[in-house]
Amino acid sequence: MSKDEFQGHVKISVLEKVKVGRLIVKLVGQAQTGWKNKNSEVLYESNEQVLNEYIDLTGVLTDFCDENFNLEEGLHQICFHIPLPLDVISSIEKENYGWVRYTCSATLDVLDEDAKEIFAEHNFTVFSLLNLDAPYMRQPVTSQEENEVR
Repeated sequence: MSKDEFQGHVKISVLEKVKVGRLIVKLVGQAQTGWKNKNSEVLYESNEQVLNEYIDLTGVLTDFCDENFNLEEGLHQICFHIPLPLDVISSIEKENYGWVRYTCSATLDVLDEDAKEIFAEHNFTVFSLLNLDAPYMRQPVTSQEENEVR
């Protein structure tokens, strides 16, 4: 069985030759929940990172550069794919309950006299399927609850 993956591309438009360094693409997923106890008005909140994957595309970027790492004029498109974990959580937005959101970001280091980073970000949606082949699905699960009634 093949794993699901995120496929994308980075487009870089260059007006005049520029010296570049590394190109990194990162996938980040965040889950946030919150609720209020009706009896005490205490607010409970949770924020957790559920995905943190990256790929270094510097090697691919050099295919578009000269021997001095100068990126030539023109439009350059760099395709990539990043495997997603088997237990990735679906995106969701529920008002008053919380959300799970995913973002893909790309950072290009420009090595000119200003030495800056160019940063781009795009949100994406994950639809995960229940994977019965996942190792954790083969483990037995038990649950027990006891209540004392008087």
